[in-house]
Amino acid sequence: VFLVHSETSTGLLEDIDSISSVILDNTFFIVDAVSIFGAIEYKSDEWRIDACIGYSSKALGALPGVTPFMLSEKLTNYILDRKSHKGFLNDLKTWIEYKDLWKHHPYPVSLSSPIILSIKGAVDRILDEGIKNIEYRHRKISKLSIEYASSIGIEKLPEDGFESPTITVGLLNNNYDARHIAEELLKNYNIMISTTWLIGLNGLRIGHMGYNAREDYIEKTYRGIEEIIKSYK
Repeated sequence: VFLVHSETSTGLLEDIDSISSVILDNTFFIVDAVSIFGAIEYKSDEWRIDACIGYSSKALGALPGVTPFMLSEKLTNYILDRKSHKGFLNDLKTWIEYKDLWKHHPYPVSLSSPIILSIKGAVDRILDEGIKNIEYRHRKISKLSIEYASSIGIEKLPEDGFESPTITVGLLNNNYDARHIAEELLKNYNIMISTTWLIGLNGLRIGHMGYNAREDYIEKTYRGIEEIIKSYK
């Protein structure tokens, strides 16, 4: 079973607890946590996750270029029990074997030192703030973002209770062009957001993850959007 936990094109947060409870024991549960890894407490054992795949430069707040992931004992044993490799660098069996083969260098290739140091710095910041505090901050900013959006006529896309804590996706009425608003926001305010035009909707996608999950950032973003909307009139 494959699941995207926080789906960024719609701003939807899947109910991973309920989904995991109905997965059969002989099934692997693979979770794409790219846009939420580092923003919430991940209960991998409780949710019976066999592979959790994150990313370094989203909520984790490190440099791009590394994909942190977790493997369960069940999936690790399944991979190691395979008789052959499926390629080399793209085969998890290679990475698992080198972890034990080269204690001083537990990777099959040389990794970028700046990226690894960046990951260490990001993890240190998470440990200093505390993951429960980080999750509270992200959920608080998500709620604030939705309130700002509603106050200027942007209707959130996900149903109540299914909003991602790391991104707000809201729809505009047809009097406004989402792509034009995003372009003007970047040009005049140096703030980059995205839109929902790739899924055929006239909406905005506003990320608030990691360091950007801050009240002043959200306030500045929506103030800019509001001024652009007013310029239509």
